[in-house]
Amino acid sequence: MPCLVGWSFIGVVLETAAPPSADAWPSDPSGATYITVDTDVSAGADFTTLSAAVADLPSTFTAPYIITVAASAGTADTTPVEFYDVGATDVYPLIVRPTTSNRHGGVWDTSVYRLEVTGSIPLNINDKYITIRGLQIKSTASYNAVTLRNYRSYITIDSCIVKNGRYGIFCEGSTATNSGHLISNNIIYDSQYGGITVANAVSWAYTNYIINNTVYNNNIAGGSYDAGIRCSSSDSTVVARNNVMIDNSVQDMYSCTSIDHNVTSDATATGTGGVINATATTVAFVSVTPGSEDFHIQAGSVAEGAGADESARFTWDIDADERTTPFDSGADQL
Repeated sequence: MPCLVGWSFIGVVLETAAPPSADAWPSDPSGATYITVDTDVSAGADFTTLSAAVADLPSTFTAPYIITVAASAGTADTTPVEFYDVGATDVYPLIVRPTTSNRHGGVWDTSVYRLEVTGSIPLNINDKYITIRGLQIKSTASYNAVTLRNYRSYITIDSCIVKNGRYGIFCEGSTATNSGHLISNNIIYDSQYGGITVANAVSWAYTNYIINNTVYNNNIAGGSYDAGIRCSSSDSTVVARNNVMIDNSVQDMYSCTSIDHNVTSDATATGTGGVINATATTVAFVSVTPGSEDFHIQAGSVAEGAGADESARFTWDIDADERTTPFDSGADQL
């Protein structure tokens, strides 16, 4: 399913579309200030790029900010985005999400908002208390699709589709304070190196959670220490749980010790509830055909009911469908 969350500051411009009745994504916080982005200039949004909206945020938040993004005419946003000291706090966070009518449906969709950047990192987060939900992000082999920079904490990347980067989601790790992140319900595929990499050279100050992601065909370049998910440390403050990792070169998971209820196509899904030696067929993906990928699972999947209960953290999947207990592993709940 889709990806929600975002705030901003220019005037209070509320969406006109109501959430679908089956929408399990979290509601926007009350009292939020909204900023609108639409890549179609004729749509009359506040901005035509997410980068411009972020640049216009105040340095001090006095309310939650939500940036809603759309592509009414199907035009990609090709401007790289950097979040740097935008003013978000634990009380007044920043959420970036698509409008209800412009969500992806769990597969790459060129008719709705997508951030497609060449020559730079599409999404560079050098800040804290930010949630990115439901975006489509595409990079090139030379640049990470999403980078979480040092010294930052409490970033959520949820319900996004990420593809074609050097690394899919890369968390720098030379400082303990770059932690407390939640990476959940995402689909990451076709990265040159790692799908999700938490590169800690130190012990984290706060636990990082990598939960319920689907990670397919990453590490195309065959890096010896890269993987579908790489924790880069024996540090137990990186938790990898309920993920599906299939056909990632060299290994599906590397250097992760606090792990459970994962599904891998090799033998790296050790830990409680792990499923090893799975295939795209036994996971029952709808399609892994290049250009027509659909990583929803079907009845009989080995991921069905294979996950641990994470309802204290979230109750939705990438499509905003409600998750029930037992959770399915991966981004999709059947």
